[in-house]
Amino acid sequence: MSQFADAIARLTIDKDFARATRLQPERIATLYGLTAAEADQLRQLADAANAERAAALRALLAAEPDDEPTLADAPAIGVPAGMPTLLTTKF
Repeated sequence: MSQFADAIARLTIDKDFARATRLQPERIATLYGLTAAEADQLRQLADAANAERAAALRALLAAEPDDEPTLADAPAIGVPAGMPTLLTTKF
């Protein structure tokens, strides 16, 4: 899986990375596992202004599904009966 969003974020905040992306785009594409289309878009963004990079990152993140686990996804973890917890221990 590509790390396209990570590459755009770094491009936005790291001027040396932006320079490397312009000078060695194939190397950066390989490091981040980018598809040919993503690599081409990253090269274009390397030449763009920071505001355009930030806008592209916001659009990409808004379009991605939220795959982060939530508390509702976590299995219930029980505490054995009689085991002290922060809720039952008096300090």
